[in-house]
Amino acid sequence: MLTDLRHRLRALFRRDALERELDDELRFHLEQETEKLRREGLSAVEAARQARIALGIEATKEAARDARGVAAFEHLARDARYALRAVRRNPGFACMAVLTLALGIGANTAIFSVVNAVLLRPLPYPDADRLVTISSSVSGMPGDGGSSAMALSYPDYQDIGKLTDVLTGAAAWSTDHYNFSSAAEPRELEVARTTAPLFPVLGVAPVIGRTFSVAEMHDPVAVISHGLWLGNFNGDSTALGRTITLDQKSFTIVGVMPAGFAFPGPATDVWIPVGWAMTDAPEMAEVREYRAFSTVARLTPEASLDGLRRALDLLGKQITASGEATSKFGSGESFTANLLRDQIVGNARQPLLILFGAVALVLLIACVNAANLLLARANAREREFAVRRAIGAGRRTIIRQLLVESLLLALAAALVGILLAAAGLRLISAQLPHGYAAGIDGTVLAFTLLLAILTGLGFGIVPALRASDPALEQALRDGSSGTAGRPRRRARSILIVSEVALALVLLVSSALLVRSFVSLNAINPGFDPEGLLAARIRLTPARYATTAQQHAFFADLIERLRTQPGVAAATVADGPPLSGGVISVGMRPRQFRPDDPDQVLIVNETHVGPDFFSTMHIPVIEGRAITVEDRDGSKPVCVINQALAHELWPDQDPIGKTGLGRHGDQTVVGVVANVRSQALERAGGPAIYTPLAQSDRDIDEMWVMVRSDHPLGAIPALRGAVRAEDPSQPIASISTYDAIVQAQYAGLRLITGLISLFAGLALVLAVIGIGGVTAYAVSQRTRELGIRIAMGARAGDVIGLLLNETVILVAIGLGIGLTAAFGVTRALRSLLFGVTSTDLVTFAGAAIVLGLVALLATLIPARRAALVDPVIALRQE
Repeated sequence: MLTDLRHRLRALFRRDALERELDDELRFHLEQETEKLRREGLSAVEAARQARIALGIEATKEAARDARGVAAFEHLARDARYALRAVRRNPGFACMAVLTLALGIGANTAIFSVVNAVLLRPLPYPDADRLVTISSSVSGMPGDGGSSAMALSYPDYQDIGKLTDVLTGAAAWSTDHYNFSSAAEPRELEVARTTAPLFPVLGVAPVIGRTFSVAEMHDPVAVISHGLWLGNFNGDSTALGRTITLDQKSFTIVGVMPAGFAFPGPATDVWIPVGWAMTDAPEMAEVREYRAFSTVARLTPEASLDGLRRALDLLGKQITASGEATSKFGSGESFTANLLRDQIVGNARQPLLILFGAVALVLLIACVNAANLLLARANAREREFAVRRAIGAGRRTIIRQLLVESLLLALAAALVGILLAAAGLRLISAQLPHGYAAGIDGTVLAFTLLLAILTGLGFGIVPALRASDPALEQALRDGSSGTAGRPRRRARSILIVSEVALALVLLVSSALLVRSFVSLNAINPGFDPEGLLAARIRLTPARYATTAQQHAFFADLIERLRTQPGVAAATVADGPPLSGGVISVGMRPRQFRPDDPDQVLIVNETHVGPDFFSTMHIPVIEGRAITVEDRDGSKPVCVINQALAHELWPDQDPIGKTGLGRHGDQTVVGVVANVRSQALERAGGPAIYTPLAQSDRDIDEMWVMVRSDHPLGAIPALRGAVRAEDPSQPIASISTYDAIVQAQYAGLRLITGLISLFAGLALVLAVIGIGGVTAYAVSQRTRELGIRIAMGARAGDVIGLLLNETVILVAIGLGIGLTAAFGVTRALRSLLFGVTSTDLVTFAGAAIVLGLVALLATLIPARRAALVDPVIALRQE
């Protein structure tokens, strides 16, 4: 095959040389044959003539060229030149076709690049399809009666590591934040505390240095990221052996990971031995209830994911039988294994596939429009094709030439589409999970090229078959094409029905997502985020080792903030709403309500400073809020929300009730409104608020909330106050609360915006297509309409005739589109909020809008047809 290809390419690019060789060879054979005939007695002239006849010189040349594959290339090149001339003769048609297709191809290229980056491109680890993650489940968890996925305990990890028949290795890790004081400006780093096998399991080695060993489980050694190495050590190899200070502890750098290594997350900058996770809790290494670790493992070459799951199922039964997993949270344990890729991709898979389906519909509509343009152009050129047929052109030749023309248009559209995709990717890439980056690489270019070829063949084949129909020779004899035939009308009808149906599916999907976004945006979170600034501060444990020191820092910080200009109020909390730091505790409602069916009630517990509710603008329904008087040594109190009050004392006044809190000594002094603390789409569950000053647990990490008319302007005041308290203390993160709320529906906003954009494109393309089909149909029926007007038809009659035909086609398209939408929108269920996937109002509204727009697109050419002068129309025929 390679030899044949080499000969064909040589024949293509060295044609002149090969022609000379062919002439020389044939001349030799001609001379030999001529000499033979002369020896038989023929004259020189007759011998030469007979020799040329016998050899068939020109036929032999053509056969030799065909054998070398030159003819196919010549035909293709000739067809391409012909197509370019045809396109140049009608640049308006070419521009319309290219732009129409570019929208569809560009959208598909952009979304495919994202799908390729997230779903198709292998993870940056050797044999990444062998990497799995393992989590545990505890049966009998309160609240759902089933099981809930949880992290692993260290004993769990050790038992899993013994499954050597299905695993070549396993690693456990947990992440935490450490204050990094080696830099000029203190800041917080994300640190992974991991077991030594992590790097061998992933199959990634450091670019310089080494990783730590099992023997160094508790040693102060560290592996740092490539970014930290460049940023703080200028990429100097002498960084090995130097130290970094994390939480005022020195760690010796033993290795630097390669650029792009981002495990377990893109923000991870340092990896230290797992023993440092157990520094303050040594029991973590032995107690199975202490679940704090995630696990990644590598399957053996012979093992399968199902085989691992069977081994884990047996392990879970053994642990359950031993009784080690029994606790207040449940009585049994099991394990779940999934591919690492699935864990990383998470919830991004379904939205990406939905977007890919949406852009496919846009491309289909664009192809329908392009086919319509080619059909109209082919009908206008039918006299040309009939002439070519009459003088001997074969049907295959005409089909080939028209397909080459459509392929050239599709390739030109692909070039424009790539530019559109590159611009669109800048907006999409920021939303990708786990730091993925989508771009125009070789795979995406290959996809675009393949898509362009398929698109060109797809929208070009029907017009090519119609244009090459032998029956068109009749048009040459008739000399007229003024009356649209039934096949043409059928083709145009199919185009209109297809565009309406495809556009309606996208319009319904877009409308459902828009309604969900509006519903989510209209939710009252239970507090007022406007004018609120939030900052997370994690105190360095070595500097603030006691609860008293921690309380003093935050109390002094709040007092200092309240004196700053522009600060209306300030407070602290360990888990404010939507911060992701909500702490859940279990309590027994039967202690307060004997008839309660639940044995355990999960309650969100938040430790708050004075003025928390007034600063957050959370309404106090009954009693009072937490004040500065609720300090250490005073009567233990708490404030509960309406959900907890209803759960424990549905028909009673909760003020003054006692028995709450970790020690059962808190008295309820107030009831506040429910707050959506975990997510906007989840109603606020039972919650209890405890005075921070009365807490006896470590509060080394807190959120500081500042209310101001200009929250961004309060950032310098906040930074200055922290610096005044402790210059070595970094602010971990700082943001307006509006941004925190917006982040709650950032993903929904992105997919809603993209599908709405695609729906808008579909609507525009459908309008252009329907209007174009109708306008062309009118031009083809000029004689018929002229006769009708000449016989007395009024303008309204002509308009009604054309509208009636379109109404029927649009109605059929709407019916097919509604049926398809009922099936397609089921995939949107997990993205919808406040509306069902089969909402009849949305379906009906989208159908009415599309139907009216389609009729308006028909009305313009219909009105123009009604103004046709019958004399001119008949004279044209």
